[in-house]
Amino acid sequence: MGSAPDSCRWQVDVLEPRTVLPARWALREVVTADPASSWGVRSSTNGISIDSHGRIFTLAGTSLAQRLVQVRLRFPTVREVFTTLLAPAGVTLEESDKGRYTRRMIELWGDFATPAADLTAGTAADLLSAWICTAEQPGRVYQGRKYLTLADVHALTGGSEEASRHLLDGYLQRSIAARGLLLTCAQCVGTAFYQLEDIGPGFRCQRCRQHNPIVRSAWKGQELEPQWYYGLDEVAYQGLRSNIHVPILALAQLAESAQSFQHMPEAVVHRDGYPDLEVDLWAVIDGRIVLGEAKISDRLENTRREETQRCAALKGLINDLSADEFVMATTGPGWYGRTQTLVNEKIAPAAKITWLTSLR
Repeated sequence: MGSAPDSCRWQVDVLEPRTVLPARWALREVVTADPASSWGVRSSTNGISIDSHGRIFTLAGTSLAQRLVQVRLRFPTVREVFTTLLAPAGVTLEESDKGRYTRRMIELWGDFATPAADLTAGTAADLLSAWICTAEQPGRVYQGRKYLTLADVHALTGGSEEASRHLLDGYLQRSIAARGLLLTCAQCVGTAFYQLEDIGPGFRCQRCRQHNPIVRSAWKGQELEPQWYYGLDEVAYQGLRSNIHVPILALAQLAESAQSFQHMPEAVVHRDGYPDLEVDLWAVIDGRIVLGEAKISDRLENTRREETQRCAALKGLINDLSADEFVMATTGPGWYGRTQTLVNEKIAPAAKITWLTSLR
């Protein structure tokens, strides 16, 4: 093999099976802890690949130790991946309101798979649906929000009282739900939900700021003692009311057969000279870049013109990212014919289309 420094070269592949990055040259800047050594690495389908020598040209007389690439590697977040790939096109990303709701829900539940499972079916899905329902029964509605007793939860879930208690306790411990009282102010007669941590011997009215004692006149009903009620976390409530369950369920379905799955919540795409574009699904699945839309309706926009413009904007984003797959997901049984035609005409030439329907 010889003793000269350039007598042989080799590649070292560093692979984390649960974090497979897209094979994109631009990512070399974010896979190293030291950007100055990025010339010696690249992102590939076999992991992060390191060239033994890195540079093609080196000065004569350079020692072997100096010629060999020495780098510290890192696996970038999926947001860093998308931000890096879009930077050359002058495109920036900003987390949307629904994206923040989604991120908060994942933080509350502890991971991505658990809220997806709770939203799919069963007692947890029934309970979450009841909390965002404005019908009077079961529970009580104040200021547009639903509050439930333990008996209400038991009736909704149809299980044993022990199972209902276990479900509620799990949500209380993770701050998904809060325990409190429904109390009425003696000054302005305003009724509101007061979390346990916000009350003591008395409570301060949320409307007029009057201090009130917690006495028989402060709670409604015939009970001799105030009844405990349970309310959903505000951000989780706003998220479910904004239908963020649809992208969560879509991503969960895409993740089922994946070995490596990374995602980020909905984001707004900013491009100079163009309207902002909200995109629901952002993921890197087994090294493939996946984008998509997740709706409760069967179309992207109400009119053909608006839908054509949206498809064009989405295709531009796909091209900027060299995305591999575009997902069309809906809770409905199918997609509107015009929508299918436009997506196949405008987007399918740029990326594989995956159609998901009847998400539950």
